Amino acid sequence: MIEEKKDGDCFKAAADRFMDAPGQHEVKVEVNLMVPKGELLLFHGVVTRHTDGREHVHAWLQWNKGELVFDFSNGNQVIAPIALYYKAGDIDYKRCRSYTFAEARRHMLDTGHYGPWAEELEL
Repeated sequence: MIEEKKDGDCFKAAADRFMDAPGQHEVKVEVNLMVPKGELLLFHGVVTRHTDGREHVHAWLQWNKGELVFDFSNGNQVIAPIALYYKAGDIDYKRCRSYTFAEARRHMLDTGHYGPWAEELEL
């Protein structure tokens, strides 16, 4: 069984949406988008809270060719341009890790949790 971390649901929410369809991914938000097979990635990265300046590790889906981020954490359905999302969260791309469908599935099965999996992302 895959365990969920206690601080919010971003890792589970992102993983659940990502693992729904290993082929083409239909991302349902205000509009329906068909992301071609293999182009949607699961991202884990360090985000800075603007309220208190504290860093935390977060998870989202990213479609690089479409230049969009999808964030389903805490019941939200956010779709945003990558640049805007990274600016809003003060996200440094160097402090992010991306995973393909196969990589994410392997990490979930090997570790028994939704993430983060990279040691450098453990705060």
